[in-house]
Amino acid sequence: MDALISCVVVDHTHRSLFAALFIAFIGSYLGVSLVVRVRVMSLEYSWPWLVLAGIVGGMTIWCTHFIAMLGYRLDLPYSFDPVLTFLSLGVAIATTTFAMLVGCSGGKTLLIEAGGLVFGLGVALMHFIGMAGFNVPARFHWSPGYVVTAVMLGALGGLISSSVIARANWRWNKALGAAFVVVTIFAVHMISLVGLSVVPDGTVHWPNAGLQPQTMTFFTALAVSVVVVLGLALLMLDAKNQELVSAQLHRASSHDALTGLPNRRALIEELQRSLEQTRRGLSFALGFLDIKGFKEINVVHGNAAGDDILGMLAQGLVSVLPADAFVARTGNDEFAVLLRGYSRRQDVLKVCRRVMNELTRPFVWGGKKIEIVLHAGCVICPADGAVADELIARLDAALQRAKRGKGGELIFTTKNWITVSDI
Repeated sequence: MDALISCVVVDHTHRSLFAALFIAFIGSYLGVSLVVRVRVMSLEYSWPWLVLAGIVGGMTIWCTHFIAMLGYRLDLPYSFDPVLTFLSLGVAIATTTFAMLVGCSGGKTLLIEAGGLVFGLGVALMHFIGMAGFNVPARFHWSPGYVVTAVMLGALGGLISSSVIARANWRWNKALGAAFVVVTIFAVHMISLVGLSVVPDGTVHWPNAGLQPQTMTFFTALAVSVVVVLGLALLMLDAKNQELVSAQLHRASSHDALTGLPNRRALIEELQRSLEQTRRGLSFALGFLDIKGFKEINVVHGNAAGDDILGMLAQGLVSVLPADAFVARTGNDEFAVLLRGYSRRQDVLKVCRRVMNELTRPFVWGGKKIEIVLHAGCVICPADGAVADELIARLDAALQRAKRGKGGELIFTTKNWITVSDI
């Protein structure tokens, strides 16, 4: 234990140690967040995210290792072999990507832990390749016991982190998973260095032409920038995509597929909002429209003719009514119209007559004219009620009354009486 504490506190500068810890956690959290996203996607579509997540995770491991090594206290000159240094980067990215692929391809099976095992062993492999490229005029003597312990701790840490990320349902599971990733990286690094003895030897060939500490600092800082920028960019893009998907799902659930108008569910939501506004003195009119004999039109002329009539009426309503009017298709041949700011029946009647003049013109289908006749029921709020269910019930009753009439009538229904107006 004393040797481990000495390795952490004495053998590394505090600045490099804190920098390595910070980058390790930030990069690990970004990588874990991407893995969580990949797990809910089909592998057929998630492989670009998987590769990019592997790049973020692999570069995080590499950056953490070399930030710590740049602060490793040695009374000897040192440099970094360029081939082995960048080979370790490639190994880190490749093993991390493969580990994510294994862990994300088996649902809730033991492949999750298998992927974590691959990740931990990949951390150890990257570490020892990187150390092989750490050039000093000295000989390295590794303690087999510490090396084995470091590798085993890496494998165990990777297994635990993968299990936490995939199986835990806690609020902070991503942060906890990232913390285990950090522990895995540092366990491999520190435990292995505890078992390292550096013996100066002037006979050892020291390639002074390797990457100098200043150059390595530049490459490490560049890699850190890539990790942070790429990780944040991917998470922001994913958040935007989820927002768009959520908006599309909401629209699909609240709009009619045939006409593109809001459906009955959306009408209820809009009605609730409008009723809340009546408390501030605002008023509105709500009406239902129905096509007379629509079932017969479908039977005689076919469903295609009926669909075209519904589409024509939907477009006509939107174009004729005021811009702030809310129009919805609430049933097979039933439409709803909410007119904001209307409190007098005479004004509503004028709008209805304008709608009728535009929409009741004969519809030509297959060379034949189809006469369009509309029924309508209407209430005015808050004068005729202030509860959504009550208003909908009155409107349904008014529309049923209109259907029993001659057609072309607007039925106003109130708390106490019904008014019939020709339109």
